[in-house]
This record gives sequence, structure tokens and C-alpha cells, in this order.
Amino acid sequence: MDEQRLEGEEGQVGFLQVVDDVLIQTQRLAIVDDVPFCLGMPFPTYGEEFAGNLRADFTALFGPSLDQTETTLAASNEDISTEHSQEEVSTGEEVVAAANHNVIQEHSQEEVSTGEEVVAAESETGNTHFCWTPTYNVIEGANFEWDPDDCSPSLAICEDCLLVTDERWEDEEIQGECAHNSGNWRNVRGIASHIILQGKNSYWEILVTFAVLSHLDDKDLITDLGICKPGKEDVYSPLRENYYCLCCSLIKDPVSANIVMEFWDGPKKTTWETHKVKKRIRRRKEEHLKLGFNVDFLNKMFRIIDVDENAVLHSFVGMDFSTVTAVASIENGDKVRTTLELDSNIYDFPSVLWN
Repeated sequence: MDEQRLEGEEGQVGFLQVVDDVLIQTQRLAIVDDVPFCLGMPFPTYGEEFAGNLRADFTALFGPSLDQTETTLAASNEDISTEHSQEEVSTGEEVVAAANHNVIQEHSQEEVSTGEEVVAAESETGNTHFCWTPTYNVIEGANFEWDPDDCSPSLAICEDCLLVTDERWEDEEIQGECAHNSGNWRNVRGIASHIILQGKNSYWEILVTFAVLSHLDDKDLITDLGICKPGKEDVYSPLRENYYCLCCSLIKDPVSANIVMEFWDGPKKTTWETHKVKKRIRRRKEEHLKLGFNVDFLNKMFRIIDVDENAVLHSFVGMDFSTVTAVASIENGDKVRTTLELDSNIYDFPSVLWN
């Protein structure tokens, strides 16, 4: 409805009719009787809560003229098609009403949804038509490998393209013949995944194994791990100086002389707080750290997770990349022996992703 149609008592009555249709349709979602519990909340309860929140939002926008007693929520036996997979919490933008081909769009609250599914509910009341089709956001394994043809020639890759290390440690770290790696990376001693991620909520893990062999100077880098805009992986060196990257870095802390983690937000040109990962540097002692990476395009978020601690180390919000590739780099190979083992064929995701 345009502003002219909303003027006066007749316009307000027409708008309330649209709101009434919206609330009726949201209540119909609660009729789906085969939807499992969502984070412990029965789905009908959520439907009622969603409708109540929606009513409150309209009341805040248009004042007390939207009386709760004037809006009736009706059940329906209409067929509602659903496909269910796994529980999910997502935040979305919903188009809530349309009248006379003039659309009002509101996006204000969080919604709890389940599975990789599309739910559609349609109704016609007079000249008012309403259809809600939310998109459900499912975390899935990215199912990719390192690209042996797109990496620095100073790195060695195993035959299954899951393990990468410095070329000088090939005999010790990689069993069998090293895969061919004739990439043209000049600035970064890094590697990228062989596929481009877009439009999905994906997760993968990397096991970092490193052993400090000789003295590390302050801020010396061991490895960078994260995501990058495709085609920009080798623009800056290292990855944590790349304006197209979101990544974490293992470095020697100049204050504590420990190995710590920093988080680099390339588009914002910001280094976030450090996170201690080891109490002290132990010469020639192998250390292990398993990190999880979750890129969520729908919510514009990239999260880095300590898998063993089941904790989110850092969340990059407001991600504006529509496509990304997983990237990693290994630095200071003369001082630290480092290997990165990729695991993207994952079915058991850390529970912290659902909180």
C-alpha cells in the first residue's frame, strides 16, 4: 500500500486486514504436525510466538490501532509441503504482505527454522494475497580438497590433496610421491581449495601440526588459515595482510613469548584480539591444534572454531563476499616445521555451531 492509501480510517482498516492475513498464515505453520522440536521448543509454540512478535512489530510501527483482540488466528488443514533435515537457527528477511501490487516489506526478528526445506503457504482473501517462502540454512561439509595446481611451488602436497607442508619437510611429513604443484603463487607461500564456495552454509576442519626448531622472532608467523575472494589469494603477502581475506594467524606473541592467534579482517583492515593457544614454546616438541571453519552466506558470517574446546574463537560478521575459497599458507619453514591436514568430509559438526 502506498502512503496515500494508508491515510484515513479506511486506509488503516485495509492495512489491518493485510496484517490479519499475515497472522493467519503464520499460525498455519504451526499446524505442521511432523516437524520435530526446534531447540527444545515445540513447533506450534514457536508459531504462536512468531505471530505474537509480528503483531508487536506492527503495533510499534502503527500505534495502538492494531488491537490484539481484533486479530483472530485461525487454523487450517491446507496441505503444507515440507522437507526436513537438521535443526538450525537462522536470521532472515521476510516479505510479509502485498496488496494491489504494492508491497510492504519488514525484516525485524530472528526466526527458528528446521532443516534444508522450503515451506510455502498461500491464501487469498478478497484482493489480498500472501505467500511466505523462508529459506532454511543447513550446515554441511564443504567436501573439497587442496588444489595441487594452485599453490606455491615451495609447498609439498600429498597424493590425496589433503595434507600440505613445506617442501623441505616432504620426506618426513608426506608418505609417497608428492602431488604436482606448479602454481604461480609469488607473494604467499599458500594454497587454495579446488572449488569455490557460494550460497551455502559450509564447514571444514584443519589439523595444524607444528614444531618450533629454532628461535622465533617477535610476531614471526607460523601459518594463516581462512577464506579469500577467488582470484585474490596472492595479491598481498602474507594472507593476514590481504584485504580480500578473513583469516586467523598463529604467531609468536612479543609480550608473552607464547604462540597466540590473531584474527585478520581484510575488508575492514582490522586485526582483532589475540587468543592464547599454547602456554609456552617448547623446542622440537610437536603441537597440535584442530580448527573448524564455518562460512554462512545467508547470515553473512564466517566463524573460526576450536574443535577440541567446542568454542567459537572469533566470528566475522557482515561478510560481504558472495563467493570465497578456502586458503592457507605456511611461513618461516626454516624455523618451524608445519603441516596442515584438511578434513572437509564432515558429518559430526561441533555443537557450538547450533548455539
